[in-house]
Amino acid sequence: MDGLDYKSAVEHLSKDEKFKPYIEKIELPPRNPSIDIYSGLISSIISQQLSVKAASTIHGRFIGLFQSEYPHAKELLTLQISK
Repeated sequence: MDGLDYKSAVEHLSKDEKFKPYIEKIELPPRNPSIDIYSGLISSIISQQLSVKAASTIHGRFIGLFQSEYPHAKELLTLQISK
């Protein structure tokens, strides 16, 4: 999870008033380290309300903005946006 372990993330979210009741009621599945949740979330956000072809094109352009072709969180935060 790019520097943040699953347990720490759950502990952090448990401090939020809105998330805490759900985290207490729902047994979270064990984290599968072979699944990249962060990358999947980015793809899901890009894909919402778009055709598959448009989402794929946008995702490819987005990934192309990063030297390693992976949007590490620290790199994403420093990305300069041009208009």
